[in-house]
Amino acid sequence: MQTLSKLLLITSLSLFSQESLKAEDIDNESPKNMIEVLLPEKSRVMDSNAVIHWTAEGVESTYIVSLTDLFDRVVYQRETTNNYFKVNFVNPDSDNAQMVFFSVALKGNEEVSSNKHLIQTLSKKEQNDLRSKMNEELEGSTYGNDALACVTLANFYEQYNLLVDASDNYIKAIELSSDEDSVIRFNEFKNRNFQSN
Repeated sequence: MQTLSKLLLITSLSLFSQESLKAEDIDNESPKNMIEVLLPEKSRVMDSNAVIHWTAEGVESTYIVSLTDLFDRVVYQRETTNNYFKVNFVNPDSDNAQMVFFSVALKGNEEVSSNKHLIQTLSKKEQNDLRSKMNEELEGSTYGNDALACVTLANFYEQYNLLVDASDNYIKAIELSSDEDSVIRFNEFKNRNFQSN
């Protein structure tokens, strides 16, 4: 986890415009003290239990994680001392895609915060179609709790522009192996998908 923490501390992702996601532009003016969430500004997600990571603001920091709807109403809020959080984005009563804004702030000093990041889940039909493609293309090579399986899955998600899922699996690979190759792969992934201002 020490290697992962160092990696996340130096990671900085800027705004990324994803054409396939139809939504209004988000007014994200960067404050001086900003927490960088490892997400594009707008993204789609396959895994309903996605893990979101952000840059740490200190060893003993406590963060407030918030999900808000399109009307800026808070639908979910929790505190955590980690610089990552697992969020369940899916409404089990709906077959349609769900959209929420994700943000994180430093408890006790909420001026230190992230931008809002729009996240849209795939519909159940899209998820089922993608799982079928995954089974056909990967033929079980993602089963197993090792770095190679995570990288293989990350490559698949990246191919379908599911960058939240891809990023999460690259980070899992780093946690499992802690070798330089895993860090290089993750940096290459960021270079391919995120543009600097």
